[in-house]
Amino acid sequence: MVDTREKSDIDRLEQLVNEKFNGALDPAGYEEMHQLLGKSTDLQAAYWSMVSIHVDLHWVIAGRELSSKQPRALFPMDGDGESPTRRSPPAPKSHSVHRPWWTLAIAAGLVGVLLAGWNLWSQPADQPGEKLAVQPAPQDPVAPPRANGQPTVEAPRATPGPARLTALADDSHWHVGRPGELNPEHFYYGDTVNVEAGTIEMRLKGDTYGILEAPAVLQLLTDNRVRLLSGHIRVNAPEQEQGFTVETPSAEVVDIGTVFSVKANDTGTDLVVFGGEVDLNLPDSGAEEHAKSAKTMRFTTGEAVHVDRDGTVSRLMSVQSMANPMSPDVPHRSPLIASVVDNNDRQDNWAFYEIVIEGMDEDAPAFVDRFHEWNGVSPQGMPDYLLGGDYVKMFNDDKVRDDLEIQVTLTEPAVLFVMLDHRVDVPEWLTSSFTNTGDVVGMDESPHDTANRYASNKEFAQVGPGDSIDETHSIWKKVLPKGGTVVLGPNGHLPSRDPEVTRTRSIQANMYGIVAVPLELE
Repeated sequence: MVDTREKSDIDRLEQLVNEKFNGALDPAGYEEMHQLLGKSTDLQAAYWSMVSIHVDLHWVIAGRELSSKQPRALFPMDGDGESPTRRSPPAPKSHSVHRPWWTLAIAAGLVGVLLAGWNLWSQPADQPGEKLAVQPAPQDPVAPPRANGQPTVEAPRATPGPARLTALADDSHWHVGRPGELNPEHFYYGDTVNVEAGTIEMRLKGDTYGILEAPAVLQLLTDNRVRLLSGHIRVNAPEQEQGFTVETPSAEVVDIGTVFSVKANDTGTDLVVFGGEVDLNLPDSGAEEHAKSAKTMRFTTGEAVHVDRDGTVSRLMSVQSMANPMSPDVPHRSPLIASVVDNNDRQDNWAFYEIVIEGMDEDAPAFVDRFHEWNGVSPQGMPDYLLGGDYVKMFNDDKVRDDLEIQVTLTEPAVLFVMLDHRVDVPEWLTSSFTNTGDVVGMDESPHDTANRYASNKEFAQVGPGDSIDETHSIWKKVLPKGGTVVLGPNGHLPSRDPEVTRTRSIQANMYGIVAVPLELE
């Protein structure tokens, strides 16, 4: 439980820090800040993060870059020869710290020095081995005394950060607000990375890693906590390292061993769980600002939600992804299927239609609620025209809904294919607007997760075409020269269905599948 007094202290500290960087903090304010920082290491850590944010914003706004050959440090070395910008914030402890609290305030004091000596940054770099002299600045009551009012600034020692950043695309560009650093490898506590182009990987301690797509802004808080201010991150956090947390302005996502993605924008937060489980912590709109979340919801594989700024949760009906959600590869073309929307009121069901870009291939998972796979019926494989198409992982339980209506929106000219189980009657909506190609594709049914399959157990879906094919689906097509929205109806009637059987998993039929491929205009 968060101590409300400590939260109040942090809020007051934030106000004082903002006044300090705006030049509005008076001597009484400095004295109050002094008293606050002496209370606990938690407040000192909070102060460190606030200073880091202000420094990052200062360099982003300034738009000035120093020479990469002769970088000038923003902060001086401390008595241990280590730069404060390269040290983790102090971990909260129950006993008093041995290092004076004001070592954490050096950052704020020298930001004032930097602002006062602003014009020096545009001058030529000092000669190698020389220290950079900074013009005098008014004495900062929160900073330690400086000899003769003339601090010196040295280049920081290159020490590994707690996280590493690497480019996953040739055109990737990012910065963290430190002068003279473009596409830095090391990512330190309190750093805020701004991904301006391309895609980058953020590798943390252990096996947890994230993929950031431009544009994105993210701050590293601890070994297992980040704050996503805007943009999109995909995360792979192994089960043994559960607890990795992504904060956004409207929610907090805590992994329980999973693959998931988070998007933050002006409307709120999108959460998609591709594998495993996560806890979504939501703010209590009636509680004190910054108080701990009063509501937690758990989501599992195949579920996705949008969280509004006010904490309202709604289902994301469809999600675009690659066949491997953590793949750094970029699609060869733009997605053909923009969205899939149905009229099914799924009470307390947060599952989504997964639109897999360029994902149709042998062993492609067919449904979001089964482990079945698409395959060619013979070793020669499925028809070539399906390969590489954008396909939709459907809900197999929808196979018996008589009033189902699905709207598929295509972004450009395309051919849309519907693959219908041979055991059901062909519905009128399909015969009236689609053409039967005469080809078929196979369904390899499996009651078990294919991630655990092995060849000797035929209950699992097997690998490759023509092996362990249980059922076939006829392939129907519709040409859409301008793209647009197509309305599809319910699955076909099952003549052999026992009316007494209501459990969908016991009904011997599958829901139809959807694939879209580009229309090649002559």
